[in-house]
Amino acid sequence: MYRPLRNKVVIFIVILALCMGLLAAKIISPRLCIITATKYMNERYPEKCFKYDFVEYSSAHGEYFVYFTDKDGVRVAIMTSVFQVDYDPLSPKS
Repeated sequence: MYRPLRNKVVIFIVILALCMGLLAAKIISPRLCIITATKYMNERYPEKCFKYDFVEYSSAHGEYFVYFTDKDGVRVAIMTSVFQVDYDPLSPKS
């Protein structure tokens, strides 16, 4: 009677452990940072038409820098963690 529920719990734990392992191995993290940063830039600065260039990890900061180029060719880098923009050089609050 409880076997199907137990199997589902085991499968859930295995999938969760796999996701955590991929995050720790920095396989998924860059992609999530790109998604977060792209959404942030498109919502915050739609008039500048930013286009994603590349992402790099900064071991000094422990964060990812996501680089964008606007329609005039100006390159901007924002610092992000997985689900949050930590530094935006275009924002007056930063």
